[in-house]
Amino acid sequence: MRLSTILISFIFSTTMAHAAPVMVSYAWAFQPGAEPAVADAMTKYYKPDNFKGTEGAIYINQFQASASPITHSFAVFYKNPQDQEDTFDSLSSNPNYGPFVNKLASLGRPVATTYYSHVKSFGPSDASARKWTAYSFNAKNPGLAVKAYDEWRSSKAGKTAPGNSMLLAARAGAPSGVTHIFVAFYKSRGEYESWIESVADTKEYKKFMNQLSRAGSNLGASMGQSILAFG
Repeated sequence: MRLSTILISFIFSTTMAHAAPVMVSYAWAFQPGAEPAVADAMTKYYKPDNFKGTEGAIYINQFQASASPITHSFAVFYKNPQDQEDTFDSLSSNPNYGPFVNKLASLGRPVATTYYSHVKSFGPSDASARKWTAYSFNAKNPGLAVKAYDEWRSSKAGKTAPGNSMLLAARAGAPSGVTHIFVAFYKSRGEYESWIESVADTKEYKKFMNQLSRAGSNLGASMGQSILAFG
């Protein structure tokens, strides 16, 4: 999934006074070697009318390092909760939805469906930032977490971060204790990991980590890449 360009541009271009954009993640554990068949099934099923309100922001994620059984997820972005609700409700009357889900079920099993609300994005859109690291948090003070990210990305060291990032609030379906996820997008995992090491001893990064520890608890991370985008 080209999660970065369409996704971040979509969120930056969305201006809504009454509701934040929504992301719903449909997580699956697919059998080894099933990925081409999964991509083919989604390609055949996808039509813009099936996902009204998504602005075409639909992605397939490949998990490459995770403690869960999840191997892939379908990340669907909506302009607002109402568009998500309308699209979800329309699935029951879509004759192609049942065969699509049955095809996926023949290739693996569903693990979880998680509903997120977009909180804030950081950094410019980058078309080539297709890899990502997702950090799970239990935030006791979400406002402090946002403040910490803002100050860090505005600092001299923070401005050198490759790619871009976003903060999402988990509304339903997340693992126990997870209130938020912070997703960093980048071109190269080697570059991203080297960058973290290069800034780890800076006073800005230490301040950032101290603020995060006061805002809540880090519950772990997963890594992967976007392999297919629709729209």
